[in-house]
Amino acid sequence: LARLSTSCAVDGGGGPIWSMAANGSGTRLAIGCEDGSVKLFQVVPGGIQFERNLDRRKGRILCLSWHPSDSHIAAGSIDILRVLDVSSGQTVQRIMVNYHVQKVQRECVVWSVIFLASSTIVTSDSFGRVQFWDWQRGTLVESHTVSTSSALSLAVSEKEDSIIVGTSTGATYQLQLLPVRVGSLEKRWVRTKPFQHHTHDVRAVGGSSRWLPVLLLPLKVPKVPKLLLPAYQLQFAADSGTLFVASARGSVHVLQLLEPGGCKHLHTLCPPSETPEAVYLLAVSADGRWVAAVAGDWAIHIYNLKCFKHHCTVPTYSCAVTALAIHPVTNNLVIAYADQQLFEFSIPEQQYTAWSRMVQNCGLHRLWLERDTHITHITFNPKNPLHILLHDVYMFCVLDKSLPLPDNSALLLNQSTLKQLPETARQRQLHAFKICKKFQ
Repeated sequence: LARLSTSCAVDGGGGPIWSMAANGSGTRLAIGCEDGSVKLFQVVPGGIQFERNLDRRKGRILCLSWHPSDSHIAAGSIDILRVLDVSSGQTVQRIMVNYHVQKVQRECVVWSVIFLASSTIVTSDSFGRVQFWDWQRGTLVESHTVSTSSALSLAVSEKEDSIIVGTSTGATYQLQLLPVRVGSLEKRWVRTKPFQHHTHDVRAVGGSSRWLPVLLLPLKVPKVPKLLLPAYQLQFAADSGTLFVASARGSVHVLQLLEPGGCKHLHTLCPPSETPEAVYLLAVSADGRWVAAVAGDWAIHIYNLKCFKHHCTVPTYSCAVTALAIHPVTNNLVIAYADQQLFEFSIPEQQYTAWSRMVQNCGLHRLWLERDTHITHITFNPKNPLHILLHDVYMFCVLDKSLPLPDNSALLLNQSTLKQLPETARQRQLHAFKICKKFQ
């Protein structure tokens, strides 16, 4: 999680994986598969390791829940709820969740399941019901219809006296275990609070201690100032203190982000002449001094953020801009166009750089210009200011400005060839483009 990257990958071995659940101690992981099997994995340092298969039955396993003692697992699928004994791997209870419903014409999908310490199993299903089952007897204890559509998700408090239900209508409901009468020891589940904070499916709810984040909405933050909507792109400054909003008619709104929340409208940057075209690309300099904006008329306007004034306009080219970025050291603007041409524009000097003029005089390699996918992103090597990093959906390229451009007779994709040459020959064939297509 710290690196936001995959730590390890293991094949489930049962087709698509529909559900997974870890036991209370975090030492085992159960997964529910398309082929109806429940598979156990051991959590080991650096990953997980397959342990064994539990009893396999027909029907994909859509949800899983461990008993707090780790002795049993509840598995929900279409029309059926099963309880599996972890030690033997066998199914010890099988419950038809629709057996008590008369003249049911459609399948009942068990979307979520919770195994309580009291040996009660709670399910939510596609009929909008939350049902409580005595798994040892296989009988229905209570049933609450909370929605006219699917009840998709469940979460229970640590004391197991409160349950949150998420539905496909965007509403969330709370069920509480309350005494039947004041002072009575007999308790029943009662629906107490509905919440309508979502307009989409609530497919997951979760909690920490007695708080459920899905319900934490008491903090009021100031609304974003009413600006010309919609926003076509958002870009943060390097210090995360400023937000740039690209809007219609070529304008860029500058918002200051406040602590602990909210924002303040600082300024609206407008081009010298009004345009009906919206801004669709933004680039902000690392020092927070410059912002470049590209509108639908292909004009690139550069603004000075110290005085909030228009600084200059890059000479208009005959193609659309597909990507641009400002170099963190030189404040040169690197621009990629739809015809695969590359330009470098000096913002302080308001003119194309010598390297950019050399590129246009010499021309780019024929195979580079014949590519059918455009550059989607540009960035720079922080350890080498002469390296420009570019990529499209199929290739990654390091453009080294210190090396000569290849002519059409040279091999553009020469990285594998260079590895086989001696050092002297390798130096003679080096050129500016280092392209990789095997990163996928």
